[in-house]
Amino acid sequence: MAIRRGVIGTITQSMDGITFSNWKGLNVMKRQVPANNTSNSPAQQEQRRKFAALAVLAGSLGPQLRIGFRMEATDKTEQNVFSSKNKMAVSYNGSDAVVDYAALVISSGAVGGVAGLEVKYNSANGKYTISTDNNTNSGDALADDLLYGSVVDKATGRAFNFYSIKERSTTNDIELQGEPGLVAANLQAYAYFKRAKTTATSPSGTVQVTA
Repeated sequence: MAIRRGVIGTITQSMDGITFSNWKGLNVMKRQVPANNTSNSPAQQEQRRKFAALAVLAGSLGPQLRIGFRMEATDKTEQNVFSSKNKMAVSYNGSDAVVDYAALVISSGAVGGVAGLEVKYNSANGKYTISTDNNTNSGDALADDLLYGSVVDKATGRAFNFYSIKERSTTNDIELQGEPGLVAANLQAYAYFKRAKTTATSPSGTVQVTA
């Protein structure tokens, strides 16, 4: 309810659960909302820290998630699909969110998955060597399916993303240039196949990177 400025003057006080303010020459009356003292409860702190941990990863993996979850992102973003699928991979130790990197997924779908994934990292020159088995069949795993993936640094949440680096039928190792000086024990690799010339993808597989 608004009361035009008149004999009662301009009101800007609060009383009896009502707050008065002045807006463009009008006295505006609103119900006073009690302060919420639970906004920083332990449960809410936990949720915020878990959400923040997933948000950091979603930011690093963003381009990869837009491919890996495109088929599922019909009524929400690919980043939201990622957060929803991985919420159980994040726990809370009372002060910090703890990510189970071996439980994370970065794609989904009906295409055949990755077999024999192996990723090695050379800290001196920053090169990754990536290999997979040829698990081609006549159904869900076609010879020209293309390999996509990421390597996540568990110490920082930063990701090294790679796209369309080899076909499923290719068994030779692929070498990619990354950042030198990282620790292989801190690196977790993820990979999935994308069907050529379509948006269809496979569930992602994951392995610990070795030196």
